[in-house]
Amino acid sequence: MAVYSKKEGFGLSHIASSIRQTNYIEKLGANQDQIESFIANLAESPEPEKMIDVADQVAQLSRCESIPLAELEGHVKQKNEEKQRLEEEIQRAGAILLSKNVDIEMIGEFKQLKEHLSKHNLSLEDPTRLLSIL
Repeated sequence: MAVYSKKEGFGLSHIASSIRQTNYIEKLGANQDQIESFIANLAESPEPEKMIDVADQVAQLSRCESIPLAELEGHVKQKNEEKQRLEEEIQRAGAILLSKNVDIEMIGEFKQLKEHLSKHNLSLEDPTRLLSIL
């Protein structure tokens, strides 16, 4: 084995790595053909590094959130719906805030008008007098 590995250009660490990978595959319950097909598909994809990162993120999410892979798609859909709902709430709150801001501006303008009129001894409470002067 050592002679063959030396002849092929890889050392014992490479063999140990291959054995570990085989053990992982067996632990997953997948067969060598499935893994080989998966790796071939990754290699042929336009962005293999990104695919590997996504697969790693999926595995981490499943492990950290204790979500079985079979339920992960539903979990992601639920989170997307929640995100959509929150974005809609934010838009509604923004619209309310904008209308309140307009109300505040109108109140400010009203107060300025009232102050301006009071400088000339006029009041909005006596509109007939105000109109006769205008």
